[in-house]
Amino acid sequence: VYNREAQHFIIDNLDAALDTYRAKTENQGQPWAPEHDRCLLDLHQKGVPVSEIAITLKRNSGAVRSRLKKLGITV
Repeated sequence: VYNREAQHFIIDNLDAALDTYRAKTENQGQPWAPEHDRCLLDLHQKGVPVSEIAITLKRNSGAVRSRLKKLGITV
């Protein structure tokens, strides 16, 4: 589907793209520490979107929504 130049670009930059993805979710699967909960609640109270909170806490948006729900906050 992609032309040869685009294919080379993708291959040449694949490691960087994967590193970026891994860094964004490096806390995925890890237990929530009390300081992460405090940060989550603070950001939520300030009206920060879930997607931005997820980036800040290096988790995915679903994990952030789930944690908010567990803490008694509906999103």
